[in-house]
Amino acid sequence: MKPRFFIQIFVSLCILAFGALALYEYYQSQKEKEKEEELSLFLPHIERKQLKAFQIEQTNNRLSAVQKGREWLLTEPVKDLLDGTELSRWFDSIKRQKVQKVKAEAVDWKSYYLDSAPFVQLELVSGEKITFSVSKKSSFDGRYFIKKAGELFIGESGFSSEVNEKNLDDFRSKKILPALNHASWIQFKGKSNFQLNWKDYKWSLEDADKNSLPLDSSRLDGFWTDINSMKALSIKEAVGPDSLKKYQLNKPQLILNITYGDKESILKLSLVKEGKAFVAISHRNYIFEISKEQANQLLLPKKEIYDHNFPFNYKTSLAFQVERQDDKNSFTIKKEGELWKSQQGKTVDPKKVEDLLDRIKELRGEKYKRGTDKAPLRSFVIKDSENQLIFELKEVSQSKNVSWLRTNLWPERIAVSKDLISDIFSEDIFLKPEKPSDSSKTK
Repeated sequence: MKPRFFIQIFVSLCILAFGALALYEYYQSQKEKEKEEELSLFLPHIERKQLKAFQIEQTNNRLSAVQKGREWLLTEPVKDLLDGTELSRWFDSIKRQKVQKVKAEAVDWKSYYLDSAPFVQLELVSGEKITFSVSKKSSFDGRYFIKKAGELFIGESGFSSEVNEKNLDDFRSKKILPALNHASWIQFKGKSNFQLNWKDYKWSLEDADKNSLPLDSSRLDGFWTDINSMKALSIKEAVGPDSLKKYQLNKPQLILNITYGDKESILKLSLVKEGKAFVAISHRNYIFEISKEQANQLLLPKKEIYDHNFPFNYKTSLAFQVERQDDKNSFTIKKEGELWKSQQGKTVDPKKVEDLLDRIKELRGEKYKRGTDKAPLRSFVIKDSENQLIFELKEVSQSKNVSWLRTNLWPERIAVSKDLISDIFSEDIFLKPEKPSDSSKTK
């Protein structure tokens, strides 16, 4: 037989093999397509905003909730607020679960563990009610059986976790403060008593001393953000004389009276014990457990509401000339372009100068007092390009732990850590001269 004949047979066999493979892949893709078409989303036609109420009925537990106005309220097994974020997540998960319909004329529900299975009832704004049951036991492939409108479905494992395993704690709101707008007034009663007002997007202190420091807006904004988003670790008993005493809320260490427009909430905080504390809030009839860290967020000492950086907060961008007067480390430097030049002929490290200016600007006062001073021990004088003073810092006295300072931005003496000031005044901003190499010495 000629070689050409063998080649023809081989080519023909290859064509048949490729054709068979293509046909097989086509049928496989068709089967996969048919399988995908059998799967569908469970509740594709319902949106979250259409939901008015829902109920989860389990063997020994019933959970019910209803929407009233903008809030969702739990009605069983307790009357309390529901977590709207968790509700949206739960509903979206149920809606997007994939199911496959089982075609059967007569279904023995007991065979699919659906004769007395947990069920969910969704009530829509339109009045329509959707009820479905989910089996407690799964099929051999880990899927669960669902009964809806008299029809049998097989669904993903998520059905079990979203129906059979849900409990009160999953839905109950643990947010401490109500979901309202920004507070307009906060009264603090505790170790220190004061009132804060919020108006025109800024905080002010009621009955403020005209000689006091300005408020630290960043600190106050952070305080409000922390407590407004705070969620409890757990919810304890209902509020009552016995429970208030049990959780040491009959003699709270702090009372916050918070006003939102025409609404008001009163928050009471217990002492911290064993790393936790307890809170009672007037708009909820329950006691909340919070961590030590959360309790510290609620405690805002009056000292912390002030901007203790204010006496040092000058504009470093205007600095053009810096003079340091010190018995050991005096110098004068001026800026030329992007570089700094020493009047003593030394080589200046510009990065160290910028760092020094920032460290001075970032100082914070610890305490303050009035009084007259003698000659300063040492000082910094910072001027602009027109030789105008923009900032002056004088160390006027020292005690064991603090240096007492004066600046041109504040009338009182300011206490700052002695070590911190010593580090600033001893900062070496000059580059060390290069040592001659061995070859230069030989020459």
